[in-house]
Amino acid sequence: MKIVTTATILLILSGFPAYAVGLSDEARELQSLYKDLNSFKDDPEFHLVGFDPCCRFNAWHKKVAELTAKSSAPLFRELGFVPAELRQLALEYMKSKGRNTSYSKLTVDTIEAGFRPMPEPTAGKGIVLATDTYCKSVKTYENMQAAMVTNKFAEVGRLLSSPDCIRVNEKTIVSSLGKTSRAKGLDMEYHHVLLPNGVKVWIQAGNVKF
Repeated sequence: MKIVTTATILLILSGFPAYAVGLSDEARELQSLYKDLNSFKDDPEFHLVGFDPCCRFNAWHKKVAELTAKSSAPLFRELGFVPAELRQLALEYMKSKGRNTSYSKLTVDTIEAGFRPMPEPTAGKGIVLATDTYCKSVKTYENMQAAMVTNKFAEVGRLLSSPDCIRVNEKTIVSSLGKTSRAKGLDMEYHHVLLPNGVKVWIQAGNVKF
């Protein structure tokens, strides 16, 4: 299952790690809350009461809400996800009684990628700088732009959810295929890269570092 968010639509067109070196105070706080979630996600009491004000898990929920209100934008720029995604992960665990689902696996991958230190690229390799959905054809980006300017957001979502596009986490190591291209109607350059799973995609020049 692919999760397509409003943030993804806008950006496409424009073992538990220790604290990563260089994280902001807000990111460290969010990482601590993620660790806390992993400590109670299998707790039967949490599955029963959730974040009801009566019970101890409500304090965790309030801390996530505070971070969401004050730091969502800077945390998204730093980590590639927002605090609200941690809350949604917690709700998913509450419904599934701590079991992993396709949604929780995708969200955990995104969160843990955000907390990992940024590696340095080696010869012929690049590093993805932003978690996003990237496509196998530049034409798909052109079609998304055409849909955006006519406010056909459902069509943008359909394109992002199609087999032509794939979600790639920040800090993924990619191989350069030595090709660049520009999309019609978009003032940006794309690099053709090979993902670790063998899929070839086009990534905006600003979202990959060689």
